[in-house]
Amino acid sequence: MLDLGFKVALSYLIGSCVGSLILGRIFKKQDIRTLGSGNAGATNAYRVYGKIYGVAVLLIDVAKGFIAIKYIAALDLSIFPYKEYYFAMLLCGMAAFLGHLFPIWHNYKGGKGVATALGLVMALNWKLAVLVLIFWILVLLVSKYVSIASASAPFICTLISPYFVQTYFEIAWYLVVSILIAYMHRSNFQRIRDGTEGKFL
Repeated sequence: MLDLGFKVALSYLIGSCVGSLILGRIFKKQDIRTLGSGNAGATNAYRVYGKIYGVAVLLIDVAKGFIAIKYIAALDLSIFPYKEYYFAMLLCGMAAFLGHLFPIWHNYKGGKGVATALGLVMALNWKLAVLVLIFWILVLLVSKYVSIASASAPFICTLISPYFVQTYFEIAWYLVVSILIAYMHRSNFQRIRDGTEGKFL
């Protein structure tokens, strides 16, 4: 249990390293949460700082989720039975995801978790990740809103996950991630209703 606790804590701390906040402070001496939409995600970084920053933030935030599941959960695997390792992956992944949403390094105000969630799904099942990414792109092209695509894609992931996952526990795990992402987009939904949400395309 101490081993598992260490892995979960480490995953949370890595998840708390929010790409846009780190790059913004290092290279721009700014807190991106005070600029643009106020979100600490790749879309706002793209709009405020440009394509290079947007892509860099995306890669960092995706990598956090992927690393937590693929590598942190596998530390000392020789003393970790497979069944426990499987649940360690889900726990470490959730810890990294929550770290991104509520980062200890940044006053518990992070991003909305979409890129990190993509990293989680890529680590668990890359085929599922590809399908979800395709759906995200299609919704973006139709709606023109990143927020709509980002909030709906996780639920599609949950709906089709029974064809890819091992347990009902993992399906529930996807559902929790989906609900949290939708909750983090509540301000975007309000701006869409008010007609003030910016379109990506």
